[in-house]
Amino acid sequence: HLTKDPSAFKLPRKYKISVSDSWKDSANAGIADLGFIAKEFDGKRGFSVYGGGGLGPNPSRSILLNEFIDDKMILYHVEAMKILFQREGDYENRNKARIRYILGRLGEDKFKELYKDILQEVIKNNDLDLTVEYGIDAEKKRPVMKIDKKDRLLPQIQSGKYSVYVHPTGGYISTDDLKSITGFLKYLPYETSIRLTSTQGFYIRDLSHSDGETLLKVIEDIMPDYPLASSVSCTGADTCRIGILKSKELLGEIVKRFNDEQLDTKRQLPRIFISGCRNSCGQHQKGEIGLCGKKKKVNGRAMPFYAVFLNGLAEGNNTRLGAEMGDVPAKKIPEFLVAVAKSLKNAGGIDQKEVSGLIEKYNVFNSDIPEDMYLDY
Repeated sequence: HLTKDPSAFKLPRKYKISVSDSWKDSANAGIADLGFIAKEFDGKRGFSVYGGGGLGPNPSRSILLNEFIDDKMILYHVEAMKILFQREGDYENRNKARIRYILGRLGEDKFKELYKDILQEVIKNNDLDLTVEYGIDAEKKRPVMKIDKKDRLLPQIQSGKYSVYVHPTGGYISTDDLKSITGFLKYLPYETSIRLTSTQGFYIRDLSHSDGETLLKVIEDIMPDYPLASSVSCTGADTCRIGILKSKELLGEIVKRFNDEQLDTKRQLPRIFISGCRNSCGQHQKGEIGLCGKKKKVNGRAMPFYAVFLNGLAEGNNTRLGAEMGDVPAKKIPEFLVAVAKSLKNAGGIDQKEVSGLIEKYNVFNSDIPEDMYLDY
């Protein structure tokens, strides 16, 4: 729809649309300019509609615009938000040219009122009904079974088929590792498929159960068996013109450090999200633990630090942005996270007070600061 509309190429800035297939909100509708989350209501299939969200400087969670719409109505909402952006967006200041700034300026009530008025205009003047074709009924066909493979081997909706999740550290996979995977797949007597994710991993789909278990052995060296190793990072200052710190390199150092720990320590921490600067390309504000690169003066010299965020969540109406807890020097982050992991063994969950104490501890410097502390990875 939008690619056929010339006016869509003249918006103030980005217009991001997310569609999630369940309340788990894997597509981040809860932090999108416009988001749809699939649901059923009174036996009908449709979506909840959210809008006005976004990460980066001055982040905002999306607000609920419609509790339920029929699936055929999606394009009316896409068009309505586009028109609202055209009319109210900032064409002068690029730093404020996003829909969340309109929400902040108008307030939630006025934003909703304006959106609904524009939506009625669009419905009255356009024929944008969408025909949605459904395949297999997921609830009826999904196998009822538990596979203890740490969410790597997953049953598909299609009976007897499985997917294996592959997440190389930082999203980078070597040609040798890729050849190991494709070498295994090409000798299977049936077709498989690969689906990329938005979190720097991919699914190898349509496998038999036994072949899925064999593939897990093939990828053992590609991805360590604990959630932290599947963490997400932006590309960082090595290649990003506006990046401040080398976030990708930090993630590699974190995984390397945790590989030396016992398995029960490794598995204490969740997947973390790392951004090299406050633009949040690594989505640090949505993670249970998030890190955001910055620089601070220590003894009159710039030193790389990461701001630590806790308890973020992207999940539709339950979305919350992580709370900024304090800063830790970049070179101390791996040890800091090991300390957090060990503290969780006793706490049973992320305790903000405990983490705050560790942040304070890792901010203490001796009188003679090693030169290495002033350097990034």
